[in-house]
Amino acid sequence: MPRRGLWLWPLGACCLVTQVLAEDLLGADSLDLLAEEPLTLAAPAEAHEAHWSDGLKLTFEQSQGQNQDATYLKRSRLRLEYEQGWGDGWFVRLDGRYTHYWADDLQATLRGEAYDHSEVQELWAQYSAGACAYKVGKQRLVWGVVDGTFVVDVITPLDYTEPLLTDYANLRLGQEMLLADCFAGAWQGQLFYLPEARLDRVSHSGYGLPLDTGAEYGARLKVSDSLGELSLYAAHLYANTPTPVTTAPGLAVAEYDLLGLSTTLVHESLIGQIDLALKPDQWYPLSNQRRDRLDVAIGLEYVTASNHNLNAGVMWNQWDNPPPSSDDSSPLYTLGWRQSYLHDTLAMSLLAYRADQPRFWAVNLLADYQWDDHWSVAGALGVADFATGVTTPFGTNERSVSVTVTATY
Repeated sequence: MPRRGLWLWPLGACCLVTQVLAEDLLGADSLDLLAEEPLTLAAPAEAHEAHWSDGLKLTFEQSQGQNQDATYLKRSRLRLEYEQGWGDGWFVRLDGRYTHYWADDLQATLRGEAYDHSEVQELWAQYSAGACAYKVGKQRLVWGVVDGTFVVDVITPLDYTEPLLTDYANLRLGQEMLLADCFAGAWQGQLFYLPEARLDRVSHSGYGLPLDTGAEYGARLKVSDSLGELSLYAAHLYANTPTPVTTAPGLAVAEYDLLGLSTTLVHESLIGQIDLALKPDQWYPLSNQRRDRLDVAIGLEYVTASNHNLNAGVMWNQWDNPPPSSDDSSPLYTLGWRQSYLHDTLAMSLLAYRADQPRFWAVNLLADYQWDDHWSVAGALGVADFATGVTTPFGTNERSVSVTVTATY
């Protein structure tokens, strides 16, 4: 796409956002609650006998992404989802995907040709009995409360072959896992075990190096009340992201025992958040040394009854006795926003990051419109600026403006 045509996308996106925000400001949430619509009594619906195929969903998705230089995203995907309750206490879920990466797609460019990739992201069964639920199969597990900082949210690895628009849920990789949750009043206990940990995915060809992992297991204890919640974590883990080191083979995966804490404090529509984790025996980047590290994240979230969400966070880490020649990492700042419009048919969201050492910042704005019961269209505008050589979930280009469009049926 010529550069001149590309810049028409930001102009159109800005017009749409301006119209939607003006509509939001002119109709405040508190005023909308006072306007009651006339009550209409619907005729009783006919009883529907449950069938095993009721939870089956088949979708086709076409995605196209363009920046000022070239096409970086061009893929077609067929997705099969199934979820259904079976009998007393049983529930199953399947999420399978078959994707064709066209020759213009970045992943195909790296491989040198177009290719196909199929994968089952989720395939699990859950059994609930009394106050406990037991889940087995390929699944995801999310820990922590400060979105996008990954202080204690380190169980599920990420798939960086997928575009990060505004939601990390689209990047999470499923793993074979046993999971148990039990509840007693305000308390929740959780145990997990997975036989072999997966690493973050940067390509479908892997890292090209022998990077071994093993079993992971851990526990979470959570207590909640009207003022907030407190969670304590303990786990034996492998780092999701290999660290570049000065010894062969050049990358290393840390095996460590995590101790962590998360807490939230609720005051009306505001939620204060803290994640904290002690991670011993981490590989220090570009060295042959291992050091203990403390990761901390603090966040603030604003939530309304009309699905309006605004969140911000800051994350930093502190190394124990880092090498003398090392550079201190600066804090990482995050900002997120979500709001629904037009009777929940239009969902707007934003995700932004900034750090100074190494330097990078990125902003993504997404509009997702549900056209009817079958069609949905999403468009994203991204702006990013990275220091040379910095790799982030948003990409590796030094400067870029990108447009991504996805149609789903």
